[in-house]
Amino acid sequence: MRAPIVLIALLVATVACASGQSRASPPASSTSAVSSSAVTAETTTTSTTTSTIVTTTTAGPAPALAAFVASLSQVVEHTAAIADRSRVVALAARQLSRTDREVDVLSWSGTAWATVAALTLPYPWYSLAELPIQVADVTGDGRPDFLVRVEAADNEPGVVVSDDGGTWRLVPLSTRSPPGPEDVYAGRNPSFVNGQLTTEYNDCTPNCAYGKTSTVVWAYDRVAGRFVST
Repeated sequence: MRAPIVLIALLVATVACASGQSRASPPASSTSAVSSSAVTAETTTTSTTTSTIVTTTTAGPAPALAAFVASLSQVVEHTAAIADRSRVVALAARQLSRTDREVDVLSWSGTAWATVAALTLPYPWYSLAELPIQVADVTGDGRPDFLVRVEAADNEPGVVVSDDGGTWRLVPLSTRSPPGPEDVYAGRNPSFVNGQLTTEYNDCTPNCAYGKTSTVVWAYDRVAGRFVST
């Protein structure tokens, strides 16, 4: 009878052990180990300050001239910046319409360009030629004069722009007194050569297509304020 008693005792002990294990706390999970601060979204606002940097520069006459000429309408030809004693000047030839051509004298103040004279070309209404504006002293005052070319059939006459006498003007070529408005046109094919104004003369013999061409040299008459043929 002892064997059944021992077996019963062993069964009771086994049930007690299993009951104790069922009451043990479950192992901690990895999820429960994450802190609440880690699962809370943290938003950081970055404040950016934008600064506008203004650089003040003073452009010289040459780069400023390009910008000024670009602001003018219908410019056919223009010069570079030219030293004129204590000042700097330039010229811009403008074809404003079929009958309106203008030569603007520009002057540099030290900080900006400005138009100081607007000279209208008279009748006949020649179109401005796309030829470089020549610069030389042909009036003998030690200051720059300018030759602006125009188109006329088989040649390109021109006008001389000068400040001799203190006023910018178109200088006439004539023996008439007073000269007519059209006398400001120098032709044929004028040029500044060795500090002098020259033109070409065609005797048109037997006709202008086969005529003999010679060079005419003009001298500036300061008293009369015009060019005369030498």
